[in-house]
Parts: sequence; structure tokens; C-alpha cells
Amino acid sequence: MAFCRRHPTWPENIERDRVNGPIHLGDESVERTLRKLGKTVIALQPALEVLFAAAAILERGAPDSWLLGRVYRLLLGAHIFRGYRRGLARIETVMRVERSKMTAHHG
Repeated sequence: MAFCRRHPTWPENIERDRVNGPIHLGDESVERTLRKLGKTVIALQPALEVLFAAAAILERGAPDSWLLGRVYRLLLGAHIFRGYRRGLARIETVMRVERSKMTAHHG
């Protein structure tokens, strides 16, 4: 997240924010909003547990299947999404604390 904040104009970082950042109703397509909502659900612990179990079963029973590749991509996407959102929350917390300090200092 710090890397994205340091280089916000890099195309990869713009895209990373576009697909993993907060929902912007009206400013993004309905499809993108639905994808973000889907990622939110997939990134929940119960969904991750199901995906990990499915991956374990597929690794043994169908290691060359397209479905295993899809499950891997879902798991990877969910973890990137969670990490990105955690980074956003951390930055917001730091900014809130800094604003609070400035207000206390100047108030």
C-alpha cells in the first residue's frame, strides 16, 4: 500500500486501486461494483476456508484441471484484496491520528 501511495500515477497502481479500492457508486460501472462486492465475500474467512479445502481436493484429484487454476486465482485475488483493504484502513487510521494531533496542537 505504501508503494501505491508513493507512486499513485503509475498505471499498475491506478489499476490496483481501481479493482481493489473502495466502491465508488456512480463513478464506476455496476460490473466493477459487483466484482468488488464479490471479492469482499470471497475474502471472508469462511469462504477462504472453502476455497482452500477445494484446492486441496483438486490438487489430489484433478491437478491439471482448469477448476484448480480458477480456485488458485480466486485465492490469490482474495488475499491481494484483503491486503490492499488493510493497507487502506491503516493509512486512514494514521491520517486520522495525525489530524487529531494537529487539531490538539493548534486548538
